[in-house]
Amino acid sequence: MTARKLIGLMLLGVTMLAGPAVAEDDEKPVWYGEVDGNGAAMGFATPNSDDARFTLVCDKKRGVSLTVYEEVKSLKVKRPLTIELSAGGAKVSLKGATTTDELNGFTFGEAKKITLGPLLAVLRAPGELTVKMADASVTFPAEGRAEKLKIFENGCKVK
Repeated sequence: MTARKLIGLMLLGVTMLAGPAVAEDDEKPVWYGEVDGNGAAMGFATPNSDDARFTLVCDKKRGVSLTVYEEVKSLKVKRPLTIELSAGGAKVSLKGATTTDELNGFTFGEAKKITLGPLLAVLRAPGELTVKMADASVTFPAEGRAEKLKIFENGCKVK
């Protein structure tokens, strides 16, 4: 199963758990965590929509990848990119690249085959999660992250 298919299935799971197939105008993005036979995923997305903003995927065969769907206007696709994450004084920098897809049409950041330990330390830290990539910066709330991170960690068994 490709990482994109796993992400899609995880988002579908969020949609199915959250309620009806039609998004409500007042729905706000939330942290989610899912586990299946191939691994685990967690992220920040709007239920009942294709609005994913942060997706961490742990695939038993392919390793761990992170995608941050925040537009990086200053770089073209397939350019090296440092993704800096921080929360509660903890920080990590991941080497990645810019990418795009047919769903959103803009350039965003992705890191593949990342070492999970340092990233987990940041995700476990209290407070908002801030992600910086070139000229882009986005902040995600702390509310709900710790609970979904536990689900992810329990299901992430990378070889």
